[in-house]
Amino acid sequence: MILVTGGAGYIGSHTVLTLLQHGHDVLVLDNLCNSSAESIRRVNRLTGKNARLIEGDIRDRALLDQILGEHPIRAVIHFAGLKAVGESVQKPLAYYDNNVGGSITLIEAMQAAGVKNLVFSSSATVYGEQGGIREYIETMPLGVPSSPYGKTKVMIETILGDTAHADPAWTIALLRYFNPVGAHESGDIGEDPMATTTTPLMAPACVTTSMSWISLPVTSKRWNTLRTKPACTPGTSAAAQAARCSTSSVPTKKPAAKPFPTPSRRAAPVTCPPSGPTRKKPHANSAGAPNVAWMT
Repeated sequence: MILVTGGAGYIGSHTVLTLLQHGHDVLVLDNLCNSSAESIRRVNRLTGKNARLIEGDIRDRALLDQILGEHPIRAVIHFAGLKAVGESVQKPLAYYDNNVGGSITLIEAMQAAGVKNLVFSSSATVYGEQGGIREYIETMPLGVPSSPYGKTKVMIETILGDTAHADPAWTIALLRYFNPVGAHESGDIGEDPMATTTTPLMAPACVTTSMSWISLPVTSKRWNTLRTKPACTPGTSAAAQAARCSTSSVPTKKPAAKPFPTPSRRAAPVTCPPSGPTRKKPHANSAGAPNVAWMT
């Protein structure tokens, strides 16, 4: 059985669906602070199988011990984490608590249970802003991310590297992707259109407007707009086409920020410092451990 933390989220739900399709038994742990149980119900309906959802928080050590003790978990895929870059700047302690503190609690529980196979959902942001780089590859050194969100990913990777270095029985894979997009071919599961990443914000505008150009703010030296193809009707005259497809700009309105979610009642509030003894700072990065894989 495979435990998928954060499995009710965007990437998590697609992973659960794929695992079920390949014959794996799946258990999902999610506090539903940025997701919905509906995604797992739809995954089960699409596959005709049953992935059980446990609503709970990765910072809840007692719950993790119970799950790992009662179920034949042989591997964990770890997606659970807060991921809004802007919000992480406003609430850095919440991100360090949830992402770093939660990951440490999960790793400790796995080690105690003898479960030492882990896939961690990291991010390409761990490379930081490295000037002049046109292509990022796995062997590049880690950079310095500009946001607390990115820094939590570097910290967790460092912790995992040190853990694997200290105990070669661990097998760990780090997934370093950046802004995955798309939905299942059925259209039943996909990313929340109210998410804060660019594509989910752009997609609704592209399908609901007949304007030829849609302008969105993009931080780049080479592009300052994102454009859609003109919504023109085939067979009409050139004059009609020109009139309909004239360049115009659609102002975009940033969706109101969602209130910061409160995790499961079993866990400490997100805004509180981690409970228990103060943790030591992670050691220096131990990249190169033979049983840790980086995948971009």
